[in-house]
Amino acid sequence: MAKTLTPIEAFLATLSRLAVKHDCDGQVIWADGPDWRAQDDEAEMLDPDEIAFYAEGMLIEGLHLHWQILAENDTPVLARLFFWHKDPPPIPAPEPGLALVAEGHWPQHWAPDMTVFATLHADCADLGTILFTVTRNDFTAMLARRAYTSHPQEYPAQGTKPLSRDAWFDLCITRAQPFVANTPAAFREYFFDHALITSMGLGSAANLPVIAGDGSVPGSINLLAEPGHFTADRLKAYQALVDRDRAALVAELSV
Repeated sequence: MAKTLTPIEAFLATLSRLAVKHDCDGQVIWADGPDWRAQDDEAEMLDPDEIAFYAEGMLIEGLHLHWQILAENDTPVLARLFFWHKDPPPIPAPEPGLALVAEGHWPQHWAPDMTVFATLHADCADLGTILFTVTRNDFTAMLARRAYTSHPQEYPAQGTKPLSRDAWFDLCITRAQPFVANTPAAFREYFFDHALITSMGLGSAANLPVIAGDGSVPGSINLLAEPGHFTADRLKAYQALVDRDRAALVAELSV
């Protein structure tokens, strides 16, 4: 019988999986007045399989946590754990040469109503969508934060993807128009996870921006299917579903 995870264990599952999979050492960093104090001694670094256990103990004690997985040359190399009691300093950006590939925050202050996401997911699945996610745009951190997922193992909720000011950004964010790619070659340039997508047998993608009343794009609906799936008629049907739920989606993604 599968073990039922506690909320803390479920929250730490992604951190643990990434750290162990990529053999990332863990660096603990404490709030110290207006700054952060890192444990720089290599002897105090956590082994990959110790990270989640250490963090769980701190959270049970009532501390807050912001974790990050950082990569060098596209390879995850370091897990950082920022702990504090209250009123933390701003979380620092990664140093030059390191890229943020995943992060999480406890306690989770943003808890959206999943009803509209789940309903839209079911309706899109009826049209042929295989992988469905909803992402919320954080333009301060330049990250798309995953709010809902049909595939939590490959694309866990609370995971992030970088936002780059490229042609995709200009189309979906600046101009608020859908991005559609019906072959892997058409999305490879814009999706850093294209290898994972194709390994799952998926070969077409559509990103449908959720457009607020002021024209901004607080998030997007992201659909993946087999190659050639997003015909003009299907795209029109998907867009009608997003338009139907637009008010509820904007409300959840603008929190």
